[in-house]
Order: sequence, then C-alpha cells, then structure tokens
Amino acid sequence: MNYKKALFIIGGLAITALVLMIGLVVFSLKTGTKFRPLPPESTGAIIEEIPPEKQLELTTYNDLIDRVPVMTDKFRIEFSFKKDKFFVYLKEPYEINRREFSKWLQENGFEIIGQENFKFYLD
Repeated sequence: MNYKKALFIIGGLAITALVLMIGLVVFSLKTGTKFRPLPPESTGAIIEEIPPEKQLELTTYNDLIDRVPVMTDKFRIEFSFKKDKFFVYLKEPYEINRREFSKWLQENGFEIIGQENFKFYLD
C-alpha cells in the first residue's frame, strides 16, 4: 500500500510540474515575455580614446555653450540644443561684423570651434 501511495504522490507532483511548465510557456508566448539569457561579459562597444585636440575642441565648445547668449552691438550668439549649433545674428554691415565675430572668437579662445558649428543669420 505504501508503495502505491508513494507512486501516486510522485506521479501527481510530476503531472503538476508538467502542467506548470506548459502554462508558463503558453503565458510567455501570449504576453511576448521572453526568457532572457545571462548578460554577456562585454557589451561589444568599441572604446576609442578621443584625441587631445578633439577633447580641447569639445571642451571649448561646451565653454561657449555655458557663455551664451553673447550680445554685442555687432552680433548676437545663441545656442540651439535642438540643432546642436550656435546661431549668430549679424547686424549691418554684415561682412564687417562677420569679421568682428571671427576676431571675437580668437580673442576669447574659441577659434578652435569649427565653422560648421555656426549658422549665420542677418539681424
């Protein structure tokens, strides 16, 4: 009798475990839940060092962002985070004031910032 009782209990547990596993698989398929593997040892990202001259340009770029808006009687500098560019509004005479803007960049240590980072407008 004890043998049959033990066999009945073990069989019941095995069937219960099987039903739970099938239920878990069906639930994960219906909800889109995926079993996730353990995370890899590495993300696969290639880590490159930034050259010193590029680091200097980025630092100077951020320094100018911190300084804007800059307003003079010849031009105005603003920064657009959306466009990631400096907007320079030149007053008349435009060509002379554009040269004044370039001179201002040099005098204030911002000449390293590439011209592609500036967008010019007539004020």
